[in-house]
Amino acid sequence: MNPDDYTQESWNKLQGDLDVAEMFYELDGFKQEEIDLVVDRLEQNFNALVPADKTAPTVDLSYEVTDEGVKVTLTANEAIQSIDGWTKVSDTQYQRVYAGAVDETITVYDLAGNKAEVQLTLADKTALKEAIENFGNLEGSGKVYDNYVKVLNDGKALLEDPEATQVKVDNAARNIETCYYKVLVAALNTKYDPETFDYSKYTTDSIIPVQNMYGITHNRTNNNYQENEAQGNIGQMKGWYEEYLKAEAGLTLADQDEKYIGLNTDALSSSSKKQGNFNVIKQEIVNVDGTYKIQLTMEFINDGLHPIYGSELPNANGSTKFSKFSFGESDAKKARVHTYDSKMGGASRYVSWQNVSKLDGQDSWSKGFKGTIILEPDEEYVTFEFKKGFSDVAYSPWYYHVQPMDTTAPEYTVTYSNDGNPTNQDVTVTITANEPLQEVEGWTLSDDGLSLTKTYSENKEETVVIADASGNTSEVPVNVTGIDKLGPTVTVKNETTEDGVLVTIETSEPIQTPDGWTKVSDTKYTKLYTENTSEDIIVYDLAGNATKAHVTVSSISKPGTGGSDQDKNQGTDTKKEDSKKTDGTNTGVFVGTGLFAGSATAAAAGLVY
Repeated sequence: MNPDDYTQESWNKLQGDLDVAEMFYELDGFKQEEIDLVVDRLEQNFNALVPADKTAPTVDLSYEVTDEGVKVTLTANEAIQSIDGWTKVSDTQYQRVYAGAVDETITVYDLAGNKAEVQLTLADKTALKEAIENFGNLEGSGKVYDNYVKVLNDGKALLEDPEATQVKVDNAARNIETCYYKVLVAALNTKYDPETFDYSKYTTDSIIPVQNMYGITHNRTNNNYQENEAQGNIGQMKGWYEEYLKAEAGLTLADQDEKYIGLNTDALSSSSKKQGNFNVIKQEIVNVDGTYKIQLTMEFINDGLHPIYGSELPNANGSTKFSKFSFGESDAKKARVHTYDSKMGGASRYVSWQNVSKLDGQDSWSKGFKGTIILEPDEEYVTFEFKKGFSDVAYSPWYYHVQPMDTTAPEYTVTYSNDGNPTNQDVTVTITANEPLQEVEGWTLSDDGLSLTKTYSENKEETVVIADASGNTSEVPVNVTGIDKLGPTVTVKNETTEDGVLVTIETSEPIQTPDGWTKVSDTKYTKLYTENTSEDIIVYDLAGNATKAHVTVSSISKPGTGGSDQDKNQGTDTKKEDSKKTDGTNTGVFVGTGLFAGSATAAAAGLVY
């Protein structure tokens, strides 16, 4: 027998009886009843042997959340020895309060020294407490909010559950924050739902970031969306919310002259993976059978980018990546235009692009194409569409706001610096309009754009086409008259009368009346000479050009004198002199000379030098 198999007390009793029995066995002289008594005691103590306790105690832990922390109660199935740091409640029960996270092994010994170990783990709930405090204050309604409330309540329950594992606690804290931002994002999605929100008042450039966030998130606020380390997306919903707020803050009301406004929801709903972008590159006035109309020139850029989402759109199953179209000329000519009235309501027309061609500088259709459309007066908005096959289609994300343009030809007046009167100076013509004009080759445009001027050096009749800023044109008749830079031709004749010699000058054009001469007609003047004389007279035409004529009178005889007819009125000459400007200044002109005798005929035509 092994003494270790029994308790020391029971083994010691048996051992004492064995010692007595051995003594009786070795000695003689004992009575039988004495021997029987020893045998009986030996049998009693043998039967009273108590097996030794070699089984470790069984230990259970229980928890209670208190204001101080978590009270842990350790209960054993037998009396145990004292545990350091623990308070004894009974031989089998001890307690301890923990204020924070714990992960330790507790060793327990029963009175026999058998050892038991129990693992005590209390989760760190600091993050969970903060999540509940920071993100547990939303109010609302709907499925997303209901899920948020459930997650919040689950987190609160874990906070009160002392046996909650660290994994569960951490997940609960993260889920509360995620669901908090889900509610906020869902509210923004409800607000900016393209089916209900009026985007017509905003610029498309400012709408696109908002709709980009809507497209990314509107299918992500359901119960299936989770954030965890495995997916590498912790904090993603919060980031989306912050980006959404930035986009919302950027929404800009469209001015009256804004070109791209509103949101074409066709671009949002398109599931096509082939994408590209549209632009209006010119708006101008054209003349259609005598009526001025607005023509748009637009282009499609085959860049493979969605006009709202860019290169790809994240979704629950990954992302949709966009790419370029593959097309040729026949496909390009299928591009269409939707036109709308001032209410941006139902389409007025749905027509094909006209004058479709390759992009400027391109020798291939692969880069894109351009085309035109002529609008009717009541068409104020347009959208564009390019479709190839049944599924590949791209839309403009905006409504192009047709800018109001003047379709009325400019009104004008024409003035001449000489008012049509004769002049030997250049004539400045001024065309004055009722609105700013474009430049005209050969004419000078005023700083305010309201007048055009041009100086003419000779008479001319022509038609000048003027255009306002919108391209409306008017044909302006210009008739420059009155410019005369040549002196008149002068003929001088003498005629003897009883009273003296009557000198007559005749000119090739109307002249100004010379001093001392009598007007017979616009081109004929006379003067009576009563004494012989030799003098120059200057003749000015109405433009101020001058011709010098020489008058010689020699036939007048004083008493006691005489002479032959041949010696009388010896001759005249004419010479073109400096012109006299009609504005009072002098300017040099070409001078012609001629010498005449006998009949005294003088002509101003002659050499130019």
